[in-house]
Amino acid sequence: MTLPSYDQVLDITDRFAETLRQSRKKRAAQPSEKTAAVPDGSAAKKRSVADVLPRTPSSKDAVFIETMKRFDNIVGRFDSLEKVPHRELRAPEAEDEAEHLREHGAVLREDGQWIVPDNVPLGEHFEPFYPDVPEDLRDRTPRLLTTRNGRSVASYVLPEDRAKGADSTATSLMYGGIVLVAALCYLASAIWAPLGVLMLLGFIPFTIALAQGEGPLEAAKSLVLLGLAPLSLASGFSMLAAKQAKSQIPSQFTNQVSNMSPETMDVMGIGGGISFLLLAMVAAFLFTLFDKNAQDGVIGSTFQKFKAIVKWAIVIGAAYYAVSFLPKQMQPFFFLALPALYPMIYTNANYIRRAKYLKEHGERFNLGRVGRLTDVHVKPKQMQAIKAFQDKSPLMEIGTSTGWLTKKHFPYAPDAGVRMCVSAYDLYMHMLAFGNTGMGKSTCVARPMAKQWVESRVGGFLCLDGKGSLPGELSSLIDVMIKPGVDFAPFQGLDGHGISTALNSTARAGGGGNPAHQVWELGADDYVVRCNLLFEALHKHEKAYIQHAFDMTRLKQLDIDSGIVEIARLERRGEDTGTARARLEQDRADYANWAVIRDGSRKWLWNVDTLSKVINMVNSPVKGAQGWEAGPLLAAAVQFLGYEKDPAQAAKRRANQPATIHPEIGKQSLLDDALEFVLHTWPSYEPQQRSSFFLNVNQRVLPITNGPYLVGKDGKHWKTLETGVDAGACLYGKAVGVDLPEERHQRAGVLIAALVKQRIYNTVALRGGNPDWEKEGQTPMMVMMDECQDLITDAERNLLPKCRSLKMAVVALTQNWEGLENKLGNEMKALQFCLTFQNYVLMRSSPKTYRFFEDRLGTAQMLAYEEPTVGLDMHGGVMALQASPLNDPNHPNRSAMRQMERQGAGRLVVQTHAGAAGQGWQGHALRNIDDSTLTKHIVVPQGGKLKMQPIFLPEEYSALTTFGQAIVILNRAGERRIDVATLNPIGADELRKVA
Repeated sequence: MTLPSYDQVLDITDRFAETLRQSRKKRAAQPSEKTAAVPDGSAAKKRSVADVLPRTPSSKDAVFIETMKRFDNIVGRFDSLEKVPHRELRAPEAEDEAEHLREHGAVLREDGQWIVPDNVPLGEHFEPFYPDVPEDLRDRTPRLLTTRNGRSVASYVLPEDRAKGADSTATSLMYGGIVLVAALCYLASAIWAPLGVLMLLGFIPFTIALAQGEGPLEAAKSLVLLGLAPLSLASGFSMLAAKQAKSQIPSQFTNQVSNMSPETMDVMGIGGGISFLLLAMVAAFLFTLFDKNAQDGVIGSTFQKFKAIVKWAIVIGAAYYAVSFLPKQMQPFFFLALPALYPMIYTNANYIRRAKYLKEHGERFNLGRVGRLTDVHVKPKQMQAIKAFQDKSPLMEIGTSTGWLTKKHFPYAPDAGVRMCVSAYDLYMHMLAFGNTGMGKSTCVARPMAKQWVESRVGGFLCLDGKGSLPGELSSLIDVMIKPGVDFAPFQGLDGHGISTALNSTARAGGGGNPAHQVWELGADDYVVRCNLLFEALHKHEKAYIQHAFDMTRLKQLDIDSGIVEIARLERRGEDTGTARARLEQDRADYANWAVIRDGSRKWLWNVDTLSKVINMVNSPVKGAQGWEAGPLLAAAVQFLGYEKDPAQAAKRRANQPATIHPEIGKQSLLDDALEFVLHTWPSYEPQQRSSFFLNVNQRVLPITNGPYLVGKDGKHWKTLETGVDAGACLYGKAVGVDLPEERHQRAGVLIAALVKQRIYNTVALRGGNPDWEKEGQTPMMVMMDECQDLITDAERNLLPKCRSLKMAVVALTQNWEGLENKLGNEMKALQFCLTFQNYVLMRSSPKTYRFFEDRLGTAQMLAYEEPTVGLDMHGGVMALQASPLNDPNHPNRSAMRQMERQGAGRLVVQTHAGAAGQGWQGHALRNIDDSTLTKHIVVPQGGKLKMQPIFLPEEYSALTTFGQAIVILNRAGERRIDVATLNPIGADELRKVA
């Protein structure tokens, strides 16, 4: 038969309590009993008193509730919300929950969503139905600094509670088991003496269990004091009582007692009681003296220990006095019942001992009570949870946190194993990834982010790559791929300013930071801008003039028709038709002239080839009588625009042929400045100066015009095309990629990507003045730029800060800080560009990149343990032996040295923490470490301090950033989320379209 478990005892208690409750309910339901009326006073609606009796939780439930209350007070993240206080509630799981919500004012909408109306305040009754905090913000790893009620955890929890745990409650049962076995042995011996001896075997399992838990000495002591000694005393008392019953008391003693006076008998009784009490005190003193649990169960000085001895003496005396009223056969059980109190002594001693430790720990270890910044993160994190819940845009996973900063108690770090995510709305503050070649930028960042964005269908996608390979790797996600074999017009959708911006920004192979080349590069930039103004003016004016010719042919056709009618009328009337016929012939001639213009082929096409012609035309001045002047082709072009050198001729043309003049001519416009530059300023430069400028100009356009593989589906070169596939499809929800690998197309791929990017940026920038852009069909979008150091320009610095309201996200990837600084020309521009991004992924990169992140992240109040370091310098020991005179073969005392060696000198010795040499490993002999010198305890480190320190130490940047692992810094719902994360790689061919 086994003892009932703790849970079984609770179940028995619960069943007994439920039986009593049911009995009470039945009595309350009798007709004669009082009833409780329903509040409306209706006689028909009455409830029994038993019906309104509160139902108390079961004992097991009560224990569980209290345990969880204590657990939650210690273990948890009290700085993080578990549920979001919100008017949208989770659906109730049962009808009584739904009724509860209705009673407190919640309503069910037509779409099935339970809500709390605005006129109903949120309260505790809605708390169980609040929605959960988004999954990636559920931080639950306990900090173990302070409890929920603000106390130090060190005053509640001991280190052993988290390691092996405290003493099991079964230890008390083991002590009680020894007493129980002693009682069974006594009863068995009363039945049959050999049976009692056999029952002595019952001591073995309890003694072994105590030896394992409390030690052999404690087990032996317990066996003697709680088992064998009480059993011997009970047996001896029983045998003595039996002998007294059989023998007769001497008559002399009887007569003496009968002759004593009552006063004498009272004195004897009091003296016997005092003697027994003194004997009991001696027993209690000896028990307290030799039992550690009895000593530890006392709090206080010697006087308190004396009080405890007196208390136990009184308990022993009272127990003995109470037993004296029992029959003689039951009185020996006094010796068996008294040791049964020992489990209580043990349990109380453990309770007092633990309280002492917790009191000392709570006062000594004050980590939870220091630091002014301990709680400043609580409110921001709560707001973060609320904003994240309200953000319904798709979530995109960056990686899985390792918990590195959680161990340091950084308040904005996710728990280990939690997904680190950003929403599409968070991504409108852009993401920048750093990583050396081969560290996995494309594998672990670019491909996973592109896949998640496209599959979420949140908006359009544009993929660019300074090296050109990434779009091909994402081909299964791309709707419109710009690559050879597809008709693509590089200038489609761009104006002259956009073209010059794109060409100039990507032309500087050296990044524009070389002062020696800056003059020529800036001069080339200016040249390209002026040529593009002229190019755009010629293109637009030609199209406008052709449209004017079209309109004029229609008018002349009407005039011709009217003239024919007029001649016919005059002929019928017999009048002269000469004038009418002459006018008709003039109208027909004018019609023919305008028809030639209308139907003629266009000269100024909106393509790369025409721009190249304009650039070369401007750079072809001729030497005249007055010096260098514009060449004949340029002169004819500007004359086509309506520019006239002679003011009188210009006035005459404006009066007679205004349609032949570009509307910006003569208005002190940018076009006038451009004409002044190409007609007068540029020809005035010395030929060598023009040549130096023009070398830089050629870098802008030649890579496209000379690209041998940039041909469309009919073999037409892209430089000749005005229309083709529209890269602007990404503005309307499509995925667009520029697949022009560098190894095949060299700089042409970068130039095409820059033109496409500029096309998109121009349109996105216009969203700011058009609140209806989404109604017009445009969608949010992401621009992904791999090797962005080859693609970025001032356009990014200007546009990216505004993109959150324009709903354009940029995910840029680069190798290091130096590449950005070189491209943008100086450190301040690179810093401005990087600070535009609020989300970062840092892989292994350059020291300068790490320094940027040290400054970007700053410092925080975090936990640090400063532990003393002890190690074995084996190399140093060998070197010390080598340098010893014992190993000097030329030493004058060499013979004495060898003698010392034979006596054992020169052995390497490890000195232990106790300071005694030779207690461990010594030379090539192992010496035994006895129990007196063996360290039995493992010291818990204590050097913890909350102090301001860098979020990542300088040495951690390179150590923690391995392939597939990076430092991730996110702006999640307006607040930081930082940790070392394991990324999610996608192979190079997993997203490539199978041909």
